[in-house]
Amino acid sequence: MSNPILEVKDFTVDFWVDGVWYPAAVNMNFELHPGKVLAIVGESGSGKSTTALGLMSLLASNARMTGSVKVKDQEMLNAKAATLRKFRGKEVAYIFQEPMTALNPVYTIGFQVVETLRNHFDLGPSQARARAVELFTLVEIPNPEQSFDKYPHQLSGGQRQRAMIAQALACDPGLLVADEPTTALDVTVQAEILDLMRGLKDKLNSAILLITHDMGVVADMADHILVMKDGLTVESGSADQIFNKPQHPYTQQLLAAVPKLGSTKVRALPYNINAKPAPVLKLSDVTIEYPKRGRMPAFVAVKDFNLEIYPGEIMGLWANQVLERQLLDVQQSDFFRSSKVRSRSLARTLAMHLKKSCFRFAVTPELFSKIQHLH
Repeated sequence: MSNPILEVKDFTVDFWVDGVWYPAAVNMNFELHPGKVLAIVGESGSGKSTTALGLMSLLASNARMTGSVKVKDQEMLNAKAATLRKFRGKEVAYIFQEPMTALNPVYTIGFQVVETLRNHFDLGPSQARARAVELFTLVEIPNPEQSFDKYPHQLSGGQRQRAMIAQALACDPGLLVADEPTTALDVTVQAEILDLMRGLKDKLNSAILLITHDMGVVADMADHILVMKDGLTVESGSADQIFNKPQHPYTQQLLAAVPKLGSTKVRALPYNINAKPAPVLKLSDVTIEYPKRGRMPAFVAVKDFNLEIYPGEIMGLWANQVLERQLLDVQQSDFFRSSKVRSRSLARTLAMHLKKSCFRFAVTPELFSKIQHLH
């Protein structure tokens, strides 16, 4: 077996708050080899993200870290600032939970990837741009040449996440730390991002440290799993061991809490479907258009949108990544005409009300059984 790219021994993180040291992660021990995926799972506040950020000393100034963290046999704890700058981005790259806050809103995504490249490699502006476009193509951002000059707010959620992955992969890092990489994405985009990460891991033989509380993502990606609660490691083992033979009660509780399609009753509306009351909210032929700014032409975000919500009703709006890409593509005006959408949503119910960009979910048991069969 190859040498581990990451070795963590007795790693502890405490925070100084109001004159007291509070432990956030206690005696963490794990290692990660190239081409493998280690998932750290647990509820919010269990210490997952603190552990991940502490590996490269990215925590707040009131944090205290002890133990040992080695990346390619180089100690990272208490390392000089120059050493950390050399390893951050080039050897260890991060994909953060919410790209809208992690990406700089005042710079284009192309500029941000170019900045990463030129910080670590001796590249000229044109070479760095060509490499950035190549990376955008690799992560399947539509129209990479045009997207280079777009700002984060001009991209969809899935595209922003892809841009962050492109930035993380700019230097071909040996270790990718993915902190809740799909939490803010819908299920179809989530599946695409996971496929992308899996494919890139295989191509580059990178190791992935996956931080998540989504056991479905863990089952899809992880080779090994470490379960955390209240800053402590309560169980660790292979994915097969954790999912099929969990030992700790908390691990068993986590797995039991995973929702299963069809495990709950279909909601009953408080009125007869043939005698509806007045809607609480009604939208008719609503169009939202963003005006032209500089070289960026105007584009329509929503067109001829119709919606009615009645008392006691739950309304869900869903569209897959095919529509999302076309929605944000300012080069295409009539983007919905050519779109084909297949529903693989985990939504419990689905009704057939389609007006170009609008999908409506309502309560029909017959349709629910069809969705079960589809999924």
